[in-house]
Amino acid sequence: MSIKARDSTKIIEPVRLREKLVNFEPALVGAPFALRCGGLIADYLLFVMLPVGFLLLSRAYGNDGAGLLNSGLNDIGWVTGTLIGFVSVFLLPLATGRTIGKMVTGLRVVSIDGSEPSVGRMLVRQIFVVVLFPLTFGVSFFWSALSPKGRALHDYLAGTIVIYANRISR
Repeated sequence: MSIKARDSTKIIEPVRLREKLVNFEPALVGAPFALRCGGLIADYLLFVMLPVGFLLLSRAYGNDGAGLLNSGLNDIGWVTGTLIGFVSVFLLPLATGRTIGKMVTGLRVVSIDGSEPSVGRMLVRQIFVVVLFPLTFGVSFFWSALSPKGRALHDYLAGTIVIYANRISR
């Protein structure tokens, strides 16, 4: 985005300032494991609620057995749930550093120095989340319960940390 000044031909480029937490101590603002679990559960429920809701709606319309699973309402539920899951797991974290579950629980992903993570760093983190969680049967996430700084395996690999954002005054 460029702004052209009225009296001159100079083009003024806006400067994007990166926020950085001053005197950042991960141990002081690190996300408690219970809140991280709450965020994960909220994300999961969001993904599952639509398919289940549409399946129940299909049942209410009289579909049963194979007709229930092959109904158009069931397909709409799964497509909608998958789209919302994709937005919550990839697009929102890239834009805000939070999934919907993290927004609900007051958590935020930042770089280990407290700055806002770059889009590339967040993309790498979210890819690790999607790949490592099922491959390790959840151990990559539960690693944060044993980590002294509360970082999961994907946080270590991407150079990020999940913090309790409500403890920070902005």
